[in-house]
Amino acid sequence: DNKARIILDKFTFPNIRENSEQALPDSAVSNIRVNVMLYRYRDRFPDDERKLWPWQKSLQIEFYDGEYGQESELKWLPGEGICGTSFSSNKIVVKSLDFQNKEEWGMTKSQFGLTDQIGSVVSIPIYVDEDEEKDSPIGVLNLDTKEEVDQERLQELGKELRVYTKYIGALL
Repeated sequence: DNKARIILDKFTFPNIRENSEQALPDSAVSNIRVNVMLYRYRDRFPDDERKLWPWQKSLQIEFYDGEYGQESELKWLPGEGICGTSFSSNKIVVKSLDFQNKEEWGMTKSQFGLTDQIGSVVSIPIYVDEDEEKDSPIGVLNLDTKEEVDQERLQELGKELRVYTKYIGALL
C-alpha cells in the first residue's frame, strides 16, 4: 500500500487534478477532492446504524487528495450513494447534487450528514487488469467539488478520467 500511495500522490492525483481543472469551471476547481475507495472486509464489530456485519465487504476511502476528515471513515455498501451506485452498476455515475432526498441514494444519516456539502460527484468503477469482462469492480475513483457542475461536463470528465482507473487497477 505504501508503493501505491506514493505513486498515487506523486503522479496520479496531480494528473487527475490537472485534467479536472481543464474540464471544470473555475469556481469548482478550488475545492476539487479525489479519492480511491476499495471494496474490502473492514471490521470485527457490527455497524449498528445499518446492520453492516463484519463478514460483509464495504467501500471505504483508501487513498485521497484533499480534505476529508471524518468522511474518510464512512463505509458504503454497493448501491449506497453515488460511489456505491457506480460500483454496483459498473458504470460511471455523475451527479450535480441537491442532496434534498437522501433516500434517493440509499444513504444513512451519517453518510448524508458528512457529505451534504458536496455539490457534484464523478464516480468511476476500478477493475483489475485480469477482469476483461469488467463485471467485478474492486473499487471506485471519485472526484467531487462543492460547486454544482453541469451534468454533461461531469459525464465528459468521467470519460476522460476512466484511463486513470485502468492504471489504478493495475497498480493495486
